[in-house]
Amino acid sequence: MADLAAMTDPMLGKNSAGQTVLLGGFSEQSQRSHFPRGSVCPYTAAEDVVDHELPQTGVLWACTVINSAPPGYFGKVPFGFGVVQLDDGLRIVTRIAADLPGELQIGQPMQLVVEDLPLGTSEEDGTMKIWAFTPTLDQAAT
Repeated sequence: MADLAAMTDPMLGKNSAGQTVLLGGFSEQSQRSHFPRGSVCPYTAAEDVVDHELPQTGVLWACTVINSAPPGYFGKVPFGFGVVQLDDGLRIVTRIAADLPGELQIGQPMQLVVEDLPLGTSEEDGTMKIWAFTPTLDQAAT
């Protein structure tokens, strides 16, 4: 299923096709997925949660533009921040990677990406891999 060893973020894995996926949880009792994965179902408190690969695509459900870097953040600003509704209906809070975050539109198709985020102000500080969503090539709002 998922190969976590190669990823920095434990919420990320690789599917059988080698594509990066978000790892959530799924409960047989509730028949619902959740993210991040918890040991119990957040809807029913059932302890039947198993690893679940979440869809890599969805639509932008809500967003804002962050114009000032928060403490400890050394990445590019401005950047988008919002909620993506995945193709299975689950909504997740995420960083939105967009060259022009002020032009993001609700309903816009989105896809999962992995980026290198600087850990400091110099190259010697290194980077870490993070997940985000970005507009797909089809920029039209749905």
